[in-house]
Amino acid sequence: MSKLKRVAIMQPYLFPYLGYFQLAASGDIFVLYDNANYIKQGFINRNYILSAGQIQRFVIPVPGASSFKPIKELEFSPDMGKLNKQIRQAYQNRPFFGSVFPIIEEVLQSEQRSIALMCHKMMRCVFDYLAGKHDNLFDTQIIKNTAQVVLIYMTADSF
Repeated sequence: MSKLKRVAIMQPYLFPYLGYFQLAASGDIFVLYDNANYIKQGFINRNYILSAGQIQRFVIPVPGASSFKPIKELEFSPDMGKLNKQIRQAYQNRPFFGSVFPIIEEVLQSEQRSIALMCHKMMRCVFDYLAGKHDNLFDTQIIKNTAQVVLIYMTADSF
């Protein structure tokens, strides 16, 4: 009999909050659930930075975004110059900027613009940087339909 595994599932976020990483690290398998519909006012493509002591929201454009489209059908805009500049100006004098900013730049400048793939890359880069567990990252191309995702989630929830 095979050992049951814990599965954690969450929609992709490019700049996730701490609890997102905790969720990803808590499961044996972490699924970026890109079959879900895009949330126009959600945090898939937005977050906040602290600049000169003030909280500033940033938004990465998602051309053609619609609450009626699955995340896997959408891409981030290739124009990341403004965001790169905002992050650089806000954090260039902070500890670890020199080692962390190149990771952010690498992800933001990816040729692949798919939301799910860029979010996957960001998660991998962060876990690599932190030398944490990251072999459990998968996107939903492995899981062919929503029914299977729900079944896996229900199985994981029953532990």
